[in-house]
Amino acid sequence: MGKLKLNSLEEAKKELDKVLNRDTLETPHWSIYKIMAHCAQTILISSL
Repeated sequence: MGKLKLNSLEEAKKELDKVLNRDTLETPHWSIYKIMAHCAQTILISSL
């Protein structure tokens, strides 16, 4: 999976739903905690 560019909060929610509905999540460098924290920080910063 490469970089994912999202144009709205709604698109981000749809992508997060896809991730959360998987039985497993494979990432070579980040834990699920780091991924969710990064998403939350990005959303917070973009809403300022």
